[in-house]
Amino acid sequence: MHSDCEKRAQDAGYRPVGANSVAPKQAANPTSIRVDWPQGWLEQPLTQTMVNNGLIAYGADKTKDLASQVSVVSADGVYDMIAYASSRRANQLGRLKNSQGSEITTTTVNDRDAFRFEVSGQLESGTPISYLVTIIRGKTQIVYVTAWAVTPNYQPNKEALAEISTKVAGIL
Repeated sequence: MHSDCEKRAQDAGYRPVGANSVAPKQAANPTSIRVDWPQGWLEQPLTQTMVNNGLIAYGADKTKDLASQVSVVSADGVYDMIAYASSRRANQLGRLKNSQGSEITTTTVNDRDAFRFEVSGQLESGTPISYLVTIIRGKTQIVYVTAWAVTPNYQPNKEALAEISTKVAGIL
């Protein structure tokens, strides 16, 4: 009973004290979403683990050493997008050593409200990495676009990384 109670509370948006985020619900009909990868980008195969974690697309521009992944979750129960983006930023920061994050900015992507932030730090291997995260709000789905490069390669390619979010279509 205790675990059922915890699950209902998390489904309603509550989080345990000290938790960075609540596991989001899977989105209905994630196959409605497609990514029209820009020139030079190739779609990469998804592993079963990636699919189980809600990823629907993964692409890379191997010439420039850039990558991006797209996931989708249900918008059900997400009422405050700034709070949601903040929890996603905290989650991303918690995965890196010596991490730092930018402020969350609001923007519009393909006529939809979107929220964007940057996170940089070091992977467990010590490799410096920088992420550009764009969260796009649909009526029933939230699309999470993460694009990244090793930190020395990030700034010269930031515009190309931001472009990926504009290539996502079919959001419900």
